[in-house]
Amino acid sequence: MKSRRYLTREVMVGNVGVGGENPVRIQSMTTSNTRDADATAEQIMRLADVGCEIVRITVQGKKEAVACEEIKNKLLKQGYTIPLVADIHFYPPAAMLVADFVDKIRVNPGNYVDRRASFKTIEYDDKSYIEELLKIEEGFTPLVLKLKSQEKALRIGTNHGSLSDRIMNRYGDTPAGMVESAFEFARVCRNNDFYNIIFSMKASNPLVMIEAYRLLVSKMEDQGWNYPLHLGVTEAGEGEDGRVKSAVGIGSLLLDGIGDTIRVSLTEDPWLEIDPCKRLVQIGRREKPTTFFQIPKRKEKKAPLHRDGTVILKVDAEDLRSNDFLKQIGAKLQLSRPEKTLSTVDALYIERLPEDLTLLKQLSEIGIAVLSKQKHESFIQVLTIDEVAPRDENYVLVVDGAIKIPEGLTPLFVLFTNPAEVKEFVRLNGDIPLILAFDYDLD
Repeated sequence: MKSRRYLTREVMVGNVGVGGENPVRIQSMTTSNTRDADATAEQIMRLADVGCEIVRITVQGKKEAVACEEIKNKLLKQGYTIPLVADIHFYPPAAMLVADFVDKIRVNPGNYVDRRASFKTIEYDDKSYIEELLKIEEGFTPLVLKLKSQEKALRIGTNHGSLSDRIMNRYGDTPAGMVESAFEFARVCRNNDFYNIIFSMKASNPLVMIEAYRLLVSKMEDQGWNYPLHLGVTEAGEGEDGRVKSAVGIGSLLLDGIGDTIRVSLTEDPWLEIDPCKRLVQIGRREKPTTFFQIPKRKEKKAPLHRDGTVILKVDAEDLRSNDFLKQIGAKLQLSRPEKTLSTVDALYIERLPEDLTLLKQLSEIGIAVLSKQKHESFIQVLTIDEVAPRDENYVLVVDGAIKIPEGLTPLFVLFTNPAEVKEFVRLNGDIPLILAFDYDLD
């Protein structure tokens, strides 16, 4: 099955085409003080050198807007033509000024004309709601006309965390409110025959972000619109957490065929955002995306597996003797006995059981499963197909090489070591709980 990319119209951002038949474009954002033209230009050049295709700059006021002219000139003198985007919040005059020096303006509908939500109870009847929309048209139209006259681009970038009181009153803090907030501004553009629009629906929660983009595409198709989409998870964080969070949100949509330009928003140096972007773009190019929805959920069995993810920790007899062993496994001592907490592991694997089984039995009694190669009535034995017998109970089966489990075996769950054959294994073995157990070498 081939992935069908949601085909959008092309919008030119400087000399870079976004949408249409263009590849997914990679973006980042400077972290320097925009008034420091030298430092900002230096960051932009470094970003361009590692593969960034569009760079966004924060423009809080007029001084930052004026600095963008100097920044642009410095880049051109060094031979850099990478498009610049001015990020505007709260201050429309800055947008009007900086439009002369950049290739695209980004506005947030929640705070360009409106103030972001005060979370006070404000009732809007139809008349007052329309009056608010007229204020948006009055405040936003001058920028639309200027961008139209200069043939520049606009990103209408809704942020889940900064919706207006008006939107919150009618739609709540929802993806539907995010989409309508963007559409209010898009209608002003269309009323003025301006179509160089790119949408974004950012949220710090990847699930909200995914739902908002999918709803946006659905609503655009209802309207007959096809504007390009910029994907990003707001304030994803740093390190592995930030990359995983962005991969969940951006990667899921790219696999849907949604997205024309992306940014992985990390609290690190901006050039470190480019490599994860390049990796995500490769996901969007896959011709046979994984379709998890085709695999039915199997029936549950009484296994030491947690529905939100299971932690199985390998330990040995020496670990058990450690004074802080309970702390290491996320448990605590209460009235001289171990007690589980929210961070306690789900199971322990100990290859050879110690002579003193007191602690392991106590852990087993409070719901921490104990797995071992050795057989003991209080614990779960780990067996291979060659070791197991039909009469055995309360065991975990390690499957290495085989695809079909022999008839009559009833393991609590299977540790399956061949991920390439997992689909066939599921087909042949029904509803046995399954964990992929294998080593892999990735950076």
